[in-house]
Amino acid sequence: PACIVVDTTTNGLAVSVSLSREVMDDIKALPMLGTNAASTFVAVAAGAVQDMHGNPTSGATAVVPTTTYTADSTAPTLESFSIDMDAGELQLTFSETVNGSSVVPTFLALYAAAVPAQLVGQPGVSDAAAATAASLAGDWLAQVTADPSFALDSASLAGYDDTTGLVQLTGLELASSTAGFDHVLVLSLLPADLNNIKSRPALASDANSTGIVLRTGFVRDMVQLEQESVPASAGLQSSSFTPDATKPQLTAFSLDLTANEGSLGLTFSEPVKAKDLTTSFLILKSGNESEGSAAVQTLRLTLGSVVDPSNTNFS
Repeated sequence: PACIVVDTTTNGLAVSVSLSREVMDDIKALPMLGTNAASTFVAVAAGAVQDMHGNPTSGATAVVPTTTYTADSTAPTLESFSIDMDAGELQLTFSETVNGSSVVPTFLALYAAAVPAQLVGQPGVSDAAAATAASLAGDWLAQVTADPSFALDSASLAGYDDTTGLVQLTGLELASSTAGFDHVLVLSLLPADLNNIKSRPALASDANSTGIVLRTGFVRDMVQLEQESVPASAGLQSSSFTPDATKPQLTAFSLDLTANEGSLGLTFSEPVKAKDLTTSFLILKSGNESEGSAAVQTLRLTLGSVVDPSNTNFS
């Protein structure tokens, strides 16, 4: 039940009602209600209770201010999270209602918590790489705790590079489907952050390979209390995971014919495995038939070889 009377066996002038977590969250989600004694009143609807002779409340009782008020003094904690790599969204569940507009994106990092068996042996994916990512996640938390403006890169954190399964977010937006004041926040990743995560094969390939680290103050509750930190040692992993199911699209390309050996640059909508590109699937065209170009000339490229078989870049 949402609310229950604490003691139903004792009659008298006073009745105590216990509020469930759901009701507490609903109260805290209204920023003008219950933030102090001056914003806390109650009204009793008709029939809410009866006196000892069966007379119900009439509903005409005036709105009554609180006689005592105890403020919230408990910091919120992150209870669970999930990630949707297709929609590019994080869902964070807290112990109480928080203010979504107070989120500081750079206080959150995702790291490779474990390596799925099906990915072992791929470049940049190993148990050792996951252990390194977890260790560096701890180092990152220490750095960003000491310096809130800390930005993760190879120069700022020893042992970190473009293949490490660790990403500090640079921005987040409240998803259109979520309320600003709630204990569950759905946050949209920026395209740059999403692509950064996708370019690291050891990170966010399933629920087990997705861990989270939070600095204190990533978000605040409705009375400005900062949430407690979540270190890598807490081992909090994604409770659910939605894989990327969207096919990459070619968005731009460049052609350089100045040298004896020309070059073709391809830009896709998301990171792709460069070493797996099949060049014979590429067709150069003199025009676009769908836009009415006539007498279009085409040239299908021949199958080539990978310049560097050890290339592990994803771009």
